[in-house]
Amino acid sequence: MTRGTCAAALVCGALLSQTAGAQNDQTARFEVASVRPNELGARSFLLAYRNGRFTARYHTLKELIRVAYNVTESQVLGAPAWLDVDRFDVLATSPGTPDSPRGLITPTVQSMLRALLEERFQLKARIESREVPLFALAVARQDGALGPGLRRRTTPCTLRGVGELGELFGPLPAVRTQCGGRTAPGMLLSTGTTIGDLVWALSRPELVPGVGRIVIDRTGLTGTFDIDLRWTPDAFLDRSQSAAPSPSSDSNEPPLFTAIQEQLGLKLERTTGPVDVLVIDHFERPTPNE
Repeated sequence: MTRGTCAAALVCGALLSQTAGAQNDQTARFEVASVRPNELGARSFLLAYRNGRFTARYHTLKELIRVAYNVTESQVLGAPAWLDVDRFDVLATSPGTPDSPRGLITPTVQSMLRALLEERFQLKARIESREVPLFALAVARQDGALGPGLRRRTTPCTLRGVGELGELFGPLPAVRTQCGGRTAPGMLLSTGTTIGDLVWALSRPELVPGVGRIVIDRTGLTGTFDIDLRWTPDAFLDRSQSAAPSPSSDSNEPPLFTAIQEQLGLKLERTTGPVDVLVIDHFERPTPNE
């Protein structure tokens, strides 16, 4: 996902600590995979898994690593400059692997992507735990009342027609579009979202610039929510990099931390704690497709 729109949901898989155990799962592999240097330029930042097909367009190796291990930029250590410069197109298939009910990149697909990176890029990486500054997301009010922008969802996510994605993937039975999310400078909207999804998004500077730390969940809230969060972005942020204009960019919305408290009824508290980081030990440019 890139800053701008987030068409599926605000989270693309399990947390690093949850996927680490599947890192050496040799049974989860794509049946057929193509990895090619991008030649068409920034025509699309598509990254999706639909109907047994994984597609990533115009992505760097670092971005693919972040998806495979579900980590932030600051959690990837030992990466040289070209990992964030050279761009690739990846198309891989696994017909027997089901889609996520919410259009997410599932832990199984993450495991297959890790295996692909190990094979084509000779990637060797390890997970370490390090003590770092964090933010803890907590309920702001003593009575536990939530803000107007954080509403419990009473209906499940449902399936809807394929729509415009049919042109990309061919005929599909259905695409999960009712629940999902979108971010832009000064705006985060989502439906059918867990608090875990929210802290994941707040931890990603490409989605919500301005937090600056990994966020952990101490709200105690369970279930799914619809979220409407709007704030005034910091003046130094380059809004021209966004793929979509922000409806809040010219408004009188509050700063981000104030908006989280007033609109969601939550607050960010400074703390420290252990965080998993991914240390890259070895990698090579991709081997040619067979």
